[in-house]
Amino acid sequence: MDYVWDIIHSTGLAFCPPSSAIFPEHYRDIQRDYTFVGNADMAVMGRGTWGVVRRVQERTLEMRKKNLKKYACKTILKSKLDNPILLKNEVYNLRRCQDAPHVIKLVDVYEDFYAVHIIMEECRGMELYEELQLVGEEGLGEEQSAIVIHQALAALAYMHEVCHVAHRDIKASNFIFAHLNLMKDDGKELEIKLIDFGLSKHVVSKPSEARKTEQNGEAVETETIDSSKDAGTKSTDDLDIPPTPTIDAIDSDDELLKNQHGVMTSEVGTPCYTAPEVLTQNSYDFKCDVYSVGVLAYLCLTGRLPIKGKTERETIKMVMKAETKIDFSDELWLKTHQEEGESPKEEKMHSNGKALSFSARDFCQALLQRDPQKRPTAYEALHMDWMTTRFGEPAKLPPPIRDDEELKLPSLQRVDTATLEQTLSC
Repeated sequence: MDYVWDIIHSTGLAFCPPSSAIFPEHYRDIQRDYTFVGNADMAVMGRGTWGVVRRVQERTLEMRKKNLKKYACKTILKSKLDNPILLKNEVYNLRRCQDAPHVIKLVDVYEDFYAVHIIMEECRGMELYEELQLVGEEGLGEEQSAIVIHQALAALAYMHEVCHVAHRDIKASNFIFAHLNLMKDDGKELEIKLIDFGLSKHVVSKPSEARKTEQNGEAVETETIDSSKDAGTKSTDDLDIPPTPTIDAIDSDDELLKNQHGVMTSEVGTPCYTAPEVLTQNSYDFKCDVYSVGVLAYLCLTGRLPIKGKTERETIKMVMKAETKIDFSDELWLKTHQEEGESPKEEKMHSNGKALSFSARDFCQALLQRDPQKRPTAYEALHMDWMTTRFGEPAKLPPPIRDDEELKLPSLQRVDTATLEQTLSC
């Protein structure tokens, strides 16, 4: 009877999306197109309260010959979804950021009666958090840390300035290495990918003054983003990027930020990455992500978090408290090294014996500024000495994506929804 199913499936009559479907245009059977690599248990790459991530491949041998790639399938059980709008936002924002460097690539989306399946590119390496756990207080070393932070900032600069998307959950466990065993001394092949857009937010710009940007030698008009409140955005005219919009503390559509603090503090370690203004102000801007990158840079370099209490509650209080100071002392970042019989000499060296530069400390101090007005944007951070001495000046960013531009999900779908609606009355 399998051939009967093939005929029914090919005509699009197998799956008819109900009115409650989250992605009605992608309501179809994933098992007709993908299969597990190995059995269901062997294919598991990770688990969460929401579901599981498995390794999958194209189902038919013919398709596998054309495409040898393996993929990661994130399955979210509908029974675990408190708010389907959050999942729609996650998929939409990830799709919006597909051209951003070092962002996980979205391949396709499937939905059935029980779950939503998000097909993404496969990353074979471990999470950055796992790598940091292995190295402990030694940290990654300055060169590898610089590569990780440069790639994180490159992703965020594009997301913020071109896509108008804030990630809002930057932390070590949300970066994954693209390949296995590439934490080498030179770090030349090291590549990370930003994942988990579950708390991301697309900040809709307001029509205002047009700015001119050179593209292929011609001046093109693009829209700037008009801040709704005084977010203290630093002038960026010299870098030819638009002003940074603010993110209201209560989203008008899903009140995501109203509930964000509870969601963000539900995982161990996340409060350590949260920018102070997220907890203390009515609105904040894209620089909340920059602060989180500062935390990540500090952790990679020194092997410790800049602010961490004994409990999550204590950590949140410390982040909110204006009197809390981050340790940038010489005792932590520098030490005097003197061999027996030699004259004293000052070396830029971390207490673990790995050399750290003054520009690395200056970089972390800038990104961890409590006042967002004094904190650089992600694109400005790429112009700081610690970045440019290693990677040169960053490339100019393309014009922003228009907020009214229609963004369709990438589709390998075999079901034509329009034909389905005409053929079958649901």
